[in-house]
This record gives sequence, structure tokens and C-alpha cells, in this order.
Amino acid sequence: MSNQNQQTVLCIGGDTKVTSSVKSALNSLGVLVQAANSGLTALEVLENTVVDVLIVDMQLADMDLVEFLGKVREVQPHTQRVLLSDSPELDTVISAVNQGGVAGFVIKPLENERLKQMVSESLQMANRHRENARSLEESNVEKGQLSELVADLEKQVAACTTEVEVAHAALQKSMDELRSSYEAMVDLSANLAAKPGVESISTGKKITLAMAMGEELKFEEHELIDLRRATRLHRIGWAALPPGLTDKPKFEFTHEELRVFREHPLYGEAILLGIPELRQVGAIIRSQLEWIDGSGVPDGKTRESIPTASKIIAVARDYYDSLHGRLLVEPLNSREALQDIQDRSGRQYDPDIVAVFLKVLPRVESIDVNLVEKKLETRMLQPGMILARDLTTVAGTLLLNKGSILQERVIETLVNLEDKSGKRLDIHVRMENVQ
Repeated sequence: MSNQNQQTVLCIGGDTKVTSSVKSALNSLGVLVQAANSGLTALEVLENTVVDVLIVDMQLADMDLVEFLGKVREVQPHTQRVLLSDSPELDTVISAVNQGGVAGFVIKPLENERLKQMVSESLQMANRHRENARSLEESNVEKGQLSELVADLEKQVAACTTEVEVAHAALQKSMDELRSSYEAMVDLSANLAAKPGVESISTGKKITLAMAMGEELKFEEHELIDLRRATRLHRIGWAALPPGLTDKPKFEFTHEELRVFREHPLYGEAILLGIPELRQVGAIIRSQLEWIDGSGVPDGKTRESIPTASKIIAVARDYYDSLHGRLLVEPLNSREALQDIQDRSGRQYDPDIVAVFLKVLPRVESIDVNLVEKKLETRMLQPGMILARDLTTVAGTLLLNKGSILQERVIETLVNLEDKSGKRLDIHVRMENVQ
């Protein structure tokens, strides 16, 4: 006889091999695994046995899946539900999430570690239900208080939403478009995740720039398709972030908010795992915040191990984000944004990718990359540098005209002027003259 405190998992499906695989995968969790070969048999078990986690094959032989999950919810509303599928059917999965309260799904053939992790998390949630119910019974909480606790519990369940709920909740509004066009699904997903506004508008420019860079690097057709989709969906992980977090620029983030924000590439990959054709796109999205010096997230990859498409997205993303003020206090102009990309080349960005970026950008935008300027302190000036702007004193007196070539004696005079006045000069030089 099993321990009364032992948690129970019920697996429903006609394939005994799948049931055996589930039992084997969950063996180390110390749970009681029962099996039922049909929906009706499973409902009979649920009428008499407390089941913590229900694992059900989407292809039930005797009942409609959504109808079955609805009945399960009526009999044991707190039972956690996990789907098994050869390939997720979008309509069925969405109905299961909405009407059956599904916690997640696993693709067959079963990935034991993924199944084990999902069931373990579901067992913890079921245990919370059990502990709350016991606490309510012991303290004889009045009916009104019970309703409040149940509502709070529902919020906790919602907070523990799995990848399927995040992805398909984002796609739910426009099912007609998803059915008519696979590419429409990609575009719609990105729009819903990024939210309306500047971000949604700038994504089109990011795609144009990224594709120009991919073509310059001689990407094959399937690589260009993945690059376009990954650029379009690079913000899909935003759908799993706390409300309001993505409405402000990164410089305003607290340390904790920055930590949470940096998880969005992981959410993005997880959301796309259930769509076989987008799994490679998910891998590209996962690495978009990696730095070539190994200080990026989430995996600390270095230059050689970061996908080229991820490097391209990073440059295109940050260039346009800088223009729209998503990174710094104030939006940058095109020259300042170019300068910022070049300043971080070799540390954050791959120099080879930056070189391609500078080559194709004039074709995408009307920008002369050779006129990029840089602000320098007087002691960093070198003979031969050319002023990108008129040089004036703080009071507005013109000292040197734009285009003036700095000589050694002129630099010494400027340094001395700063030392004597105690006020710094605002000096901008052309980037092509800066080593």
C-alpha cells in the first residue's frame, strides 16, 4: 500500500510504451504513477483517487481532448495537466490551454529530463494546493476567506505560466491570420510581444539591415529565412516579462529589473521550442545578448561560439534602439549611434560583423559612415586629427573652425587653456582620424 502522503501521477493513453517511458522518467521523483488506457477509465480513477498530475496523450481514442480536460477540471480542479503530442496542433493546444487549464506539453518521443522537470514543478504546485486545503480545514476559515485564498492561489498558478501559455496567449488574438500564413504568424507574434509603438515600428528597419548584412555575408536561403524570423521575433520573450518593464529604457532599470530583463532571450527560445520549424530561430534568439568577450548572457559564450545570426541581430538591434532612446538617457543621432557601435566593437560586438554593418548601412539608410565623429578630451588629441564641429569656448568665442587640422602646438595651447580656465572644451573629431 502506498504512503498516504505520496503524490500521484496518472498517465492516460493507449500506447503502453509511452506509459512505460513516463514511469521510467519519473522513477526518481518517488511518486506513484498510475495508468489508464482511455478517457472514461481515467475519469473513473479521478472520481475515487486524488491525482496531483495528469499526463494525457492528445490523441485520445474515446473522447475529445478538450471535452475530457473540461470534465477533469470539474472533478479535480487543482490537478495539474500536461499534454503529450507527436506534433502540437495549434487549435487543439490553444483550446486545451483555455478550457482545460493545461500546465504545459511535451513532444514525443519523450525528452525525459524535460518531462521530469515539468512534472516536478507541477507536483510542487499540487503540493501547494494540498497544503493550503489542509490549512483551511484546520483553521476552519469562513467561506468568504476561503474564496479569497482560492483567488490568490489562482494568481500564483497564473504566475507560474509555462512556455505554452505564454506563447499561445500572445498569439490568441489573431487566429485567422495564423491559419492563413506561417509568416503572418511570425510577424504577429513579434508585434504582440513587443507591444505597439516605436519598438514595433523600428523592427522593420532592423530586419532590412540584418538581411542586408546576411546577404553581404553570403548566407544561404534557409539561413536568411531564419535570420529574418529571428530578427522579427527577437523581442518575443518580452511576453513573459513583468508588465511595464519594457516601457522604459534600460538605463532606468534597477539591478533586479536588469536581471529579469536579461532572461527574455531564454523565454523567447522556450516559447518557440514547441514549433519545430522555429527551433533554430529560438537558438539564435537565445544568444542575442551574448558578448564576444564572454561577459554576456545567458551562457557567457565567446566570439567563436556565438551564432553569426545572433551577432548580426545584436548590432542591428542596438543601433536602432540607440536612435529611439531604449538604451541611454537620450536618443542618439545616427552618427552618435554609429560611434557607440564602433566603441564597443571587439568587446561586445564582433569586429567582422561591425565592418559589414558599416559597409551595408549606407545602402539601408542615407548615412555617410566616414563622417562619424567622436568626443575627446584635450589630452587625448593627436596631431593630424580633424575637427568635426566648430570649437568654441564656454562663453561662445570661436577658437577653431570645423575641418581644422590639429597641429601639436595647437593641441598644447588647448590643453593649457583648459588648465588655466578650469573649464573643459567640447571637442569633436572625425572618427576616420581616430586610432
